[in-house]
Amino acid sequence: MSKKVIILISLNFIIIIGISIGFYSKKKMTLLNVKKGDVLEAIYGLGKVKSRQSFDVKVGVMSNVEKLYVQEGEKVNKGDKLILLTSLNEFKAPFDGTITLIELKIGEVALPQIPIIRLENLDDKYIEVSL
Repeated sequence: MSKKVIILISLNFIIIIGISIGFYSKKKMTLLNVKKGDVLEAIYGLGKVKSRQSFDVKVGVMSNVEKLYVQEGEKVNKGDKLILLTSLNEFKAPFDGTITLIELKIGEVALPQIPIIRLENLDDKYIEVSL
């Protein structure tokens, strides 16, 4: 066989392989019809509603709860008494808000750095979203 015949057979073989690859890859494609309309964007994420003003009553040393002046869900004004502990620490509300958490009852022990009471201003909220 001459070189010309070998080159022609090789070219034909390459062309056949190229056509078959194109034919099989075309079957995997999906054609979509283009529609005219408004562009909409959406972002999804998990979020929390938080208050801009929040105050947690915490103690530095173990202490017993002597008296609770408030109940969960109660609205308080700035300066209202919140709780009295055995160390004679009396905590007052630093701003107007709502009691959203009371962890302990009278006579129970408050551990250091664990929130006992949480006061939040529910009139000033925002949403924190993790994207």
